[in-house]
Amino acid sequence: MENEKKVRLEIPWSLFVRLLAACGEPGQDEAITELNKVLNVKLNAMYDRALYTQYKQAGNEQARKDYLERRGIPASFRW
Repeated sequence: MENEKKVRLEIPWSLFVRLLAACGEPGQDEAITELNKVLNVKLNAMYDRALYTQYKQAGNEQARKDYLERRGIPASFRW
C-alpha cells in the first residue's frame, strides 16, 4: 500500500449517501446489493478509461486491440 500511486476519485453525492447507509446499519442487504451495482458501474468506467489511456499512450497494437474488444467493437469494423 505504501508504494501505490495516490489517486483522487470523485463520486456522486447519492453514491456517498448509499455508502454511508450500507456501512452504517446492519442488515442492509438490499442497500448493499444496490451499492454493489453502482460501484461495479463506476469500476467498469474506471477500467475502460485506463484501457483507453493505455491505448492512446502506448501506441501498440495489443493495447488498441484490448481497448476495442472491451468496448465491443466488431473486428470487421476495425481498421
